[in-house]
Amino acid sequence: MHLCLRRRHQGDRPDRSLAPDDIGLLPVGEDAAEASHRIIDAADERRSIAVTSNIHSPGFDTITPKTLAGASTDRLMHHAHLLTTTGDSHRLAEANGPPPGHPNGR
Repeated sequence: MHLCLRRRHQGDRPDRSLAPDDIGLLPVGEDAAEASHRIIDAADERRSIAVTSNIHSPGFDTITPKTLAGASTDRLMHHAHLLTTTGDSHRLAEANGPPPGHPNGR
């Protein structure tokens, strides 16, 4: 799991938000899972957290110990706005270029 602490400045007050990206992309060891849970727990109701993953939240116990997955998911989903996307990867589409017949096609 990649954890990134981003800082945006709004006037004199920095706004810190967490953005774990691609949860489940790489295997997570027990120490990393515990550290991730501690970060999520510390941020709970204090910071904004945006999580991206190809794994739906009930499947997080396939990548971390079940108790940590449940506790982390509980904190993430409380007061959450869940956005589910479908379709092909925009990065892959950009890498492959526009489809045949597209006005920007070559």
